Amino acid sequence: MIAPERRRRADIAVAALLVAVLAAAALGAWWASPARHASLVTAAEPIPEIEQATAVPDALVEAWRERSPGSTTPIVARGAVISVRANEVGGHDARSGAQAWSYRRAEAICTATSTWNRVIVAFRGPRGCGEVMSFDPASGERGPQRTSEADATVTIESNGSRFASFGPTRLEGWRSDLVRTVETGRVSAPIEPGLQPRDDCEIRDAAITQSRIPMIVQCPDDVGERLVMLASDPESFRKPEEFGDALLTRTDATLGEVPGVDGARIVSASPQSTVIAVPGDRPALAIFDGQAEPRGRHDLPPRVLAAEAFAGATLPAVLDGSSGIAVWDAGAGLVALSPNDQRPIWDFPGSLGQPAMMAGSLLVPVPSGIAVVDVRTGEPIRTMAVDRDEAPGTVNLAVVGDLVIEQRGETLVALAPGP
Repeated sequence: MIAPERRRRADIAVAALLVAVLAAAALGAWWASPARHASLVTAAEPIPEIEQATAVPDALVEAWRERSPGSTTPIVARGAVISVRANEVGGHDARSGAQAWSYRRAEAICTATSTWNRVIVAFRGPRGCGEVMSFDPASGERGPQRTSEADATVTIESNGSRFASFGPTRLEGWRSDLVRTVETGRVSAPIEPGLQPRDDCEIRDAAITQSRIPMIVQCPDDVGERLVMLASDPESFRKPEEFGDALLTRTDATLGEVPGVDGARIVSASPQSTVIAVPGDRPALAIFDGQAEPRGRHDLPPRVLAAEAFAGATLPAVLDGSSGIAVWDAGAGLVALSPNDQRPIWDFPGSLGQPAMMAGSLLVPVPSGIAVVDVRTGEPIRTMAVDRDEAPGTVNLAVVGDLVIEQRGETLVALAPGP
């Protein structure tokens, strides 16, 4: 029988030291981790859902207001309205304004958005705005989350079941569970070098559909911006697949249609077509198919255009599900696009920002209140008076049931049906 090995004091000391080192490393990782500095308060009772309105109210009265300096347009999901502050996101009952849940951490919030059943929040981390959390809008319960490389500023776009997060040098596409399906642009530590054909291009704008990611980029060798049509779910997320690309053109008063666009923006996107607002002497809407082939071009009505239409990221068009008409805020008014060929079919000057749909009508923020507009013709039906205290500047709308949520600067204001 073999005698057991004898343990020496030195062996015990070494083992104890290893255990202490591992424990210290684990403690250090926890101490430095975002989880130690995070605080989640879930709802005692989930925020109740609100049924869609069957008619537009006769009048509106202010129900509540809440500061949300971290958002520019109302973030709503089911019966919840989401407020965003420096490093805290909160879910409010749309009817009462009462805060039902909150999540706070030490790091700043970069951006937030929502789909019908999720709130998505990107926090700043050591590798950019890549600390991404998701929450149930009714309860605040945490859902899928991810950590990845990102730029210092990002925009998150969603089509309801997929997301695209992009900054100037990098874009990622995610499924609804935040699993990455594609990355393009800068990859700091590529597992397989040479897979990114446009890693030196600046990403100017992007959108996502079920099968496509249209992306506007400025590449070093191009005279202007280019549309690149990516697959939203390629065979490997590391290697983007392109359906096609096109150099964008603008209208010059002397030369006609020429390349050299700077400041184009995606207005709307579907798997079949992408509509891009193109600046120039005659600003236009350029339409491309799913392979980035040009399919049409229409002049934009000059009376609704403002510099804001081509300055920075703009809000996407609002789609009326029954008619297929898309309505875009062009800076000084609205433009409605035909569902057949995306040509402008009417325009509405003097709006203050993003409209919203309620019970088949378009609600438009105007200086005197909220105009109820026939989405098929652009004709105003009536105006619901809203007292905004002072000139609010930009006002963006969202609808939750029969409530209208306005974002006025850094403040969310809920308007409920009134007498």
